[in-house]
Amino acid sequence: MMTWHEPGLLYLDPATGSMALQIAVGGLLAAMAAVRIYWGKLRSVFGWRDKAPGSGSPARVSERGHSAAH
Repeated sequence: MMTWHEPGLLYLDPATGSMALQIAVGGLLAAMAAVRIYWGKLRSVFGWRDKAPGSGSPARVSERGHSAAH
């Protein structure tokens, strides 16, 4: 059986591209904010841990010259 389709009318005004761009940028920023807010939970889910003490950068030194660990 053959069917006949009428051509559809499609009109995109200039504001459509701007709106699509705003939606894409907003979605990206929302995803980045969600990752930043839930970063600790994401680390625990994937089993990522901080470096072992002493294997990273040297201890911070306060303005008075004392180690921050004291």
